[in-house]
Amino acid sequence: MPTACFRISIFLLLLAFSGNCIVAAQSIATTPGENERFFVDKLYPMLRSAQCDLCHNDNGAASATGIEFPDRNATPDQILAFGFQLREFVDRKEPQKSQLLLKPTNREEHTGGVRIVPGSEQEQTMRAWIKYLANLSDAEQLRVSAIIERASQWSLQPLNVRRLTHSQYSNTIRDLLGDQSQPGNIFPKEDFIHGFKNQIEGQNVSPLQAEAYSNAAERLARSAFRGGDSRNLIQVKSSSPSDAEAAASFVRQFGLKAFRRPLSNEETTKYVRLFLAGSTKADDFNAGAQLVAEAMLQSPYFLFRIQRREEQSHDQFEIASQLSYLLWFSTPDEQMLQAASESQYSDVARIEAQARRMLDDPRAAVALDEFLAQWMRFDRTRCHARSAKVSRIQ
Repeated sequence: MPTACFRISIFLLLLAFSGNCIVAAQSIATTPGENERFFVDKLYPMLRSAQCDLCHNDNGAASATGIEFPDRNATPDQILAFGFQLREFVDRKEPQKSQLLLKPTNREEHTGGVRIVPGSEQEQTMRAWIKYLANLSDAEQLRVSAIIERASQWSLQPLNVRRLTHSQYSNTIRDLLGDQSQPGNIFPKEDFIHGFKNQIEGQNVSPLQAEAYSNAAERLARSAFRGGDSRNLIQVKSSSPSDAEAAASFVRQFGLKAFRRPLSNEETTKYVRLFLAGSTKADDFNAGAQLVAEAMLQSPYFLFRIQRREEQSHDQFEIASQLSYLLWFSTPDEQMLQAASESQYSDVARIEAQARRMLDDPRAAVALDEFLAQWMRFDRTRCHARSAKVSRIQ
């Protein structure tokens, strides 16, 4: 168990992090009314299930209506903003006559036909949201407008893109591949800026660094699958070198860990194609896995971490990465990724519980040692000879 001093030190570190993930969780949890989470968690998935998004998109058959679903990777804030945009189709005086109700139930002619069956539980869900929108006060209307405006500017907001430091890279490789070789130790030397190595200003990638990443990826992937899958990285047994289903399973499973988020369908398709090209050519399923691992270890999504502005940091997987690289200097483990998939980081209490679990892990002590070593610049002591005067005193 960590000592009291250790816990206090970690608590001080958490203060810097609290402006990101914890404030983000509070901003969701304390918004007026539970109805907003109701839309994100219940109504929006229902509309997706009804396939309303197939026509209501930027190039769909119903694009002219003004109802445009966010893309599949939308954040909870963007989904909520979309829910509020639907107020344009709500009759505040007579909610039961709202187009938002009449169109999808086909009570009013609807190009897509019946998407919500009249009298069904789904219709009651829609009516509840319509009632909520119709009863928004003037002050709430202003707040809603601000939420919509902020979401519309999402793509224009700058991102903090942080490269993994050499120690973070080595730790990540250790936890991802089970490789203890500390590959970051042979990378080009990092500069200290403001006393630390993780400052964005000093995280450019030189041609020499890019070459080092490429060489390391090739070496690490080859080592991981030398003599077969000795580190159990492939979880689904293949029936043949060209087993596409098993290849896709590996791509999704390894990609989730390497990129610290689920892969999109497009990414999955791309990497499966690469996998099968390698495994078919070599007549060896492991060869495909090795090729994909090598490619992913050179991807910007592995080498860099994306961190959005504080007030927008509601992406669950980004929060998991922020937490893991703060307390472990390494990638999220399976429990953290599972928590992100279940949106548990929208709850401050669950973030705290996750942090306490992580502090009991030996990786937290290693991360703290690294932090203190940079803070106190222990590296400078390597360049100094021991004082003769001090030696005589001893």
